[in-house]
Amino acid sequence: MEGKMYYAKAGSTFSKIDAQKYGKRLSKLIDDNDGLINAEIVVKDAKKKSSPYHNYFEWDDTQAAREYRKEQARLLIRSIQIEVKTNLDGESFVRAFHIIDRTTDEKEKERGYAKFEYIQGEPDLYDKFILQKYLAEIRRINKEYSIYQELEPLTVSINEMLEKHLMEVA
Repeated sequence: MEGKMYYAKAGSTFSKIDAQKYGKRLSKLIDDNDGLINAEIVVKDAKKKSSPYHNYFEWDDTQAAREYRKEQARLLIRSIQIEVKTNLDGESFVRAFHIIDRTTDEKEKERGYAKFEYIQGEPDLYDKFILQKYLAEIRRINKEYSIYQELEPLTVSINEMLEKHLMEVA
């Protein structure tokens, strides 16, 4: 598809313009590799200085290793769960550690992972945490299913309810 538009996902570290260049190159790479690519193929392509996403990658192996270990640590932290009691089916598993923002005694902002129990023990933090998590999940699911025309009335209603609730809370 010649005129296809590619977009950067929210939170991406590259621009819309870069997303278009990267998407076109990845699409061509897929075409050149019998309809499939993997990370190894993309890295091999990215090594070429002419590759549009060459600068997206960290080529200093020491720095890349350090950043990769940080990502491994984040994945480790996000992968640990605890069992909690629920009022629906009795027990459920949730992440044991969640990322939060907080203000230090010196009024500086810091971000890091906290125990689920800590979050539960801080009423303001817990209320905000629950609402943000719930709304984010509803938005994610609603957006995912909004591509199906059969569900359009439902997804539109959910969006309207979310907007109404957010206006009431604000």
